[in-house]
Amino acid sequence: MVKLGRTIKLRLYPDTNQAEQFLAMSQEYQRAANIVSQWIFDHEFQLSWLKINYQLYKRFRQESSLNSQMVQSVFRTVVARYKTVQE
Repeated sequence: MVKLGRTIKLRLYPDTNQAEQFLAMSQEYQRAANIVSQWIFDHEFQLSWLKINYQLYKRFRQESSLNSQMVQSVFRTVVARYKTVQE
């Protein structure tokens, strides 16, 4: 069975507070990605997001304002970028 998806394009008009919150979240995501990238570099390029999750998840949840889904996304995104570079 084939599943179809739809994509819509929409413009958001955040207020000043929402824009500031989004910027803060984006900066925190970037900071977390840099930490994960440094960890990968320091640990001989282990590109298993599960190993990274095991090592860093608790630390990120304690120190970061990112929710659990965003933390997992950081791990997967950084690993995907390294794998792209390897190819």
